[in-house]
Amino acid sequence: TSLKRSPSQYLSLSGPRLARDGLASGSVSAETCVEEPDDVPGMVSRRLQSTRAVELPHPAVRGVRRAAAVVQGCCRQVYESQLFSAAILTMLLGALFLPDVWVVMDSARVDQLDNILLVIFVSFVVECLVQIGAYRCAYVCSSFFFMDLIGTSSVLLDLSRFGQLAQEDANRTEGVGGNTIILRAARAAKLGVRVGRLTKLVKIVRFLPQHQRVGRSRTQVGIANTIGKLLCAQVSTRVACLIIGLVTILPLFGIVTYPAQDWSLQFWAAQLAHRVQSNATRAEVDRVVGDLVAFYADLSYAPYSILIRRTDLATGAAAAEREELWATRAPRRLSNRVPVHHGDVVINFDFGGMKRTEAVLNLVLITFTLVLLILFAWTISKAVNAIALDPLEEALGKLRDVGCTIYKRVETMQAQMASWRSAALKSVKDRAAPSAAAGEQVDKEMATETALLERVVAKLAALGEITVRVTKPQDAQTLQYLGAAPAAETRRDPSEASYGQGGWVVDAGNWGSLQEFGMGTWLLNPLELEAAQRQAVVALVLTIAAQKVPPVTGEVIAAFLEEVASRYLTSPEFHNWSHAVDVSHTLFAMFAHFGTRAKLVFSWLEEYAMLISAVCHDVGHPGVNNEFLVLTSHEMAIRYNDTSPLENMHCATLFEIIRTPGRDVFSSLSRDRHREAREVCIQAILSTDQAKLVSLVKSIQLLGEVNSELLAQAQQLADAEPEDDRAACEQSWPPRELMDVIWAPEAHQSIRNAVVHLSDICYPVK
Repeated sequence: TSLKRSPSQYLSLSGPRLARDGLASGSVSAETCVEEPDDVPGMVSRRLQSTRAVELPHPAVRGVRRAAAVVQGCCRQVYESQLFSAAILTMLLGALFLPDVWVVMDSARVDQLDNILLVIFVSFVVECLVQIGAYRCAYVCSSFFFMDLIGTSSVLLDLSRFGQLAQEDANRTEGVGGNTIILRAARAAKLGVRVGRLTKLVKIVRFLPQHQRVGRSRTQVGIANTIGKLLCAQVSTRVACLIIGLVTILPLFGIVTYPAQDWSLQFWAAQLAHRVQSNATRAEVDRVVGDLVAFYADLSYAPYSILIRRTDLATGAAAAEREELWATRAPRRLSNRVPVHHGDVVINFDFGGMKRTEAVLNLVLITFTLVLLILFAWTISKAVNAIALDPLEEALGKLRDVGCTIYKRVETMQAQMASWRSAALKSVKDRAAPSAAAGEQVDKEMATETALLERVVAKLAALGEITVRVTKPQDAQTLQYLGAAPAAETRRDPSEASYGQGGWVVDAGNWGSLQEFGMGTWLLNPLELEAAQRQAVVALVLTIAAQKVPPVTGEVIAAFLEEVASRYLTSPEFHNWSHAVDVSHTLFAMFAHFGTRAKLVFSWLEEYAMLISAVCHDVGHPGVNNEFLVLTSHEMAIRYNDTSPLENMHCATLFEIIRTPGRDVFSSLSRDRHREAREVCIQAILSTDQAKLVSLVKSIQLLGEVNSELLAQAQQLADAEPEDDRAACEQSWPPRELMDVIWAPEAHQSIRNAVVHLSDICYPVK
């Protein structure tokens, strides 16, 4: 048994003392193990002596890792706290509503709003850093990272400085063409600010109910509910992003269109400038001003001051300062003041009413979007729960209750069995040797309770079989027609074919003659043998394998091999008789190498049929592959419907040879055994098709993955046995549970076919 292990596995062998001396803290090296070899078996100690010291990380590296783990734990604790979540949610609602609330309140203290927004921005940055420290790459590579990045950056768009720059650009008007371009730019800036504000809605997705309950559901509810919460969270996130995208992106398509403009502002400024430049009387100017004020009386924006610069008629020079021709209360917010220039006239308009209306509409839009997010998330959650989760959770709950009830009863029975056995032995505990009658009484009581326990387990097995099996007819004729007759199960007949019986073992007497041929080793090369020697090797292999088979004479084996050898073509350089001899001997060497353990995996009949398959697996091979036969419409491909034509031909040739008198190597078998041997041969030869190699490897990998824990336990049990004590090892290994897995029909067939196929393709690595 191989004793190769990694350094960490060697350290785990040294027992509690090494763990007490510092293994848990990572301060133990291989030298510590070498100093105390008495705690491990002698062979492991010698392996430890030759093992190099385990390279542990540098103390500075361990310190950094330990500090990083502490920081990660603190960040995760902070992020998952209710206080932190409430604070971030408050900041998020403030970032969504405060800018528009400030406009509705018509507050001139924009510096206070800027300070609040900066605090919110810093809090969002801190939240991102806390999440990076808590979840690292799991957060940085997720969609929530980009959502938080967009939402955090959009806070800066609501600062007053950004609004002033946009307002200054919109107030520069020079001619009709310039107005069109500038108004389009101003509209784009306004929509940009609106989009930036609405993008903060992305951050609120994390606070939806589905995302808040996923973490708790893993411990408070079943796995079905956990899956449902995760599903609802994923779907809700995508629906929320879709809603936010529609609200923010669709208005952007109106930027490229010709903007709707109000030319009345420039018109009234031009009219008033014309009157001033033409030196109209004050009455005419006042009349124009009155018409101007009356025009905007019913609109949401109106002028609040009119300034003119008069020109001296004598000198023609304009006055140094403008004269206030008309004025009313100025708006408190600078962003509501929009000046319109035309010559010597400046008309200042108050857009406060329009901007307050726009702010109210923005608040309504944000509120409506939030309602949509929550409503859609709730609707999706209800639909998923009603369609999938509730029925699944109910079924799993019933299964869980039934399982708990059964296990409780089993535990109760176990306790009763232990108490009854103690009571039965109590009367004889003072004796040096209990009487046989007392022992028999205890065994009877134990047998009764064991029988009851077996009935419970049998009931569970019956329920499981009913759950997974496919209904099939029970009459003998239909089963025989479908190939499911009882003969297919004879290989586990406890009389002679179970894995506890049968199997051939080469005794010491045979080994003397075998070693003269170099058999039983990986060094035998059939190409170095004469034709008669090759046939003698295979004959000896089949003769030894047939020791457990009802009498098969040497004449029958010799006639069979002579006919098989003649059916192999000499033209193929690989698939010839020498290759068949090599595959047969390789399979024989595997069985010999396994020793008595081979009988635990394969019955005697399987071993014999597998060797027959190895001899005939390429008989009549023309030297081309199946694909060539199919593409050229070869007679063989047409005969076997393009499905493994070569392998089907090999099987047909094998049983054609067996049917001839004097060559039937299965003639001494019963009808059921003959059918079983034929099934093994067909499956083994068909599995040598290279097109089936991938599926065969996958089946073996799946078998190993599903039973990885059981295989690991079996390996540990094999490693624990002394290498020189084969008898003890064979008695305790392999475990019964592993044998049940190996002898399952599908798994057993895969293992058997894999061994034959391995013998077929392992020549390059020998």
